[in-house]
Amino acid sequence: MGFIMKILLIDDDRIFHILIKEVLKPSGHKVFLASGPHEGIAMFEDVMPDLVLLDVHMPEMSGCEVAPILKDIAKTEDKFVPIIFFTSSNDDHELVMCLDSGGDDLINKPFNENLLEVKLRVWERNIKLINENKMPPPAGISSCNHGNLSAEELHDLLMPNNK
Repeated sequence: MGFIMKILLIDDDRIFHILIKEVLKPSGHKVFLASGPHEGIAMFEDVMPDLVLLDVHMPEMSGCEVAPILKDIAKTEDKFVPIIFFTSSNDDHELVMCLDSGGDDLINKPFNENLLEVKLRVWERNIKLINENKMPPPAGISSCNHGNLSAEELHDLLMPNNK
């Protein structure tokens, strides 16, 4: 197993809190639960987690509004904190909005426990590499302007090792 991560879940569904906590218990990760966007932002500042699980649809603010705030806070700490969005949407436009707002990954609700576990292992490796080596976060479609790719951006996405 990799390092023990501090994982912040921001979701307004208390049942989902219980489910995630139970699913992640065997991994040994420390899970922090926030029941809404404002509580999540405050908890993010206090805890400075290694990874965030963020619901897209919440009252007050959407996950897409919360993500850039969290990314800005992490940037002031010189830390890369990946955000994995949980969503029940299959709307491509909404999924792109999640990534464009600062999301790094997506998981559909209802979710597959095995997929979540595998994604967390992958992000453990990425977090360790990025933060220990002070590498820039990986560029991808989320860094592009709402799907309007320039020729250079398209080339960089298709040929990432040719820089």
